[in-house]
Amino acid sequence: MKTILYFQANGRISRQLKAEGVFAFGRKHGWDVQIIEPGASEHKATELIRFWNPDGVIVECGSEQNHFKPTIFGTVPVVFLDRNPKTLSAPSFCVTHDSEATAKIAARELLSLRLAAYAYVPWPEPRFWSDAREKGFSRALHLNGHGYVRFIGKAKSSDVRSLQQELSSWLKELPRPVGVFAANDFMASQVISAANRSGMNIPEDIAVVGVDNDELICENTNPTLSSVMPDFRSAGEKAAALLDRRIDNPRMR
Repeated sequence: MKTILYFQANGRISRQLKAEGVFAFGRKHGWDVQIIEPGASEHKATELIRFWNPDGVIVECGSEQNHFKPTIFGTVPVVFLDRNPKTLSAPSFCVTHDSEATAKIAARELLSLRLAAYAYVPWPEPRFWSDAREKGFSRALHLNGHGYVRFIGKAKSSDVRSLQQELSSWLKELPRPVGVFAANDFMASQVISAANRSGMNIPEDIAVVGVDNDELICENTNPTLSSVMPDFRSAGEKAAALLDRRIDNPRMR
């Protein structure tokens, strides 16, 4: 039986579904998957490698976590999951969502409504997936002869009060009806709350699309939120399958 360490990252929906994908593959191939909870330091990761002496490692990097140097794993095969490729200093194996493709799905949904204007609300802190989603959204809109407005605020994601104030002021200045694509469901829910507080009608004045299909959020906004759901479970399976190939072929390029 192969021992596999799976370093998890935070993420309400993605974390659970990615793990399900890894475990599903592991059951078929006789793996003993050991979950490492989010927050491990690079030093602790090194100690865990020594303790378990695993056959392979999967490192989930959502929420900008677990950005370990590939060299700390020595000769143990490792696959990164949803890591910003620009943070990898050496050629590495990685499975990462196509965030631009996700944005194109959202763009098609909003473009089908034939609205007067379009806008994008990024994650407040720098995230590579937020930038990629904006890039995909921009390309889709320009392809169809439209531009978009980008929300630029100073509030952090943890400062909801300030974020609401900035979003409310921004939304009031937008042409209507406007279609808003938000980087994820949390930001989409903030847009909906700000629109409601500003007396806007949804979807008559503003249509909103998020990402992740977090049911706790999507089913409890008023009105409920439309969201694009990446295939997180498949991502976990693909990472596990890639790791399995690496274990069988250590010289795999």
